[in-house]
Amino acid sequence: MQVSCNQAKKYALTVGKEYGVVHSTEKRFTIINDNNTAQNYSKDLFNEIVMPAADDSVRPVVPVPVEPEIVLPTLVSIIDTIAIDEGNYTIRVGTRGRYTRWGVLEVVSTVISCGIYQMYSLNDLARIISRFVEEKIDTIDTDGHTAEEVCSLIFKKMVQLSIADSHDTAMLILSTNTNSDVYDIINNALNSFDSVTAVTTRNPNSGNDITLWTLSDLG
Repeated sequence: MQVSCNQAKKYALTVGKEYGVVHSTEKRFTIINDNNTAQNYSKDLFNEIVMPAADDSVRPVVPVPVEPEIVLPTLVSIIDTIAIDEGNYTIRVGTRGRYTRWGVLEVVSTVISCGIYQMYSLNDLARIISRFVEEKIDTIDTDGHTAEEVCSLIFKKMVQLSIADSHDTAMLILSTNTNSDVYDIINNALNSFDSVTAVTTRNPNSGNDITLWTLSDLG
């Protein structure tokens, strides 16, 4: 399928230029943009090109176009781009993609001990990652991983970076409700740490089940 761009919006597109559709969903096209990068775009940015009906009386020889080989960035390469820069996580899809920046999970002290720290805002970060992966999943070679597994791998790397960027920490505690919409992303990520213990119990104040994870041997 060929489409013509009707709105560029600084998305590495050119108004009036034709693009080949690599993949199509109900609301989005995946195309090779002007940076030669496979990228998701809203269908509203394009008009489908309707080819005229063939004239049976004339049968010209039409050369078969050679489509450029599409090499999607691998999940490993994307995770390798994750870093902390000036108080933000940064992540990039593809060598020419823009860096995306998110606020970091802060590791803060507790009153329990000077070596025991806690981490806040797990749900907020997991939701941001989930939206990011939903938008980019068609442009990533996930090596067979589901979208949820991709989210958990990214989440784990960001937790690791926050730990490494923080104080000398012997133990880290983290918690959230089990009915959170991103609980599975968080649970799978944290349970993949080698030195994790997890306890789930009912909160007598809210009536919700909550899970407390403890990561140790972090020094």
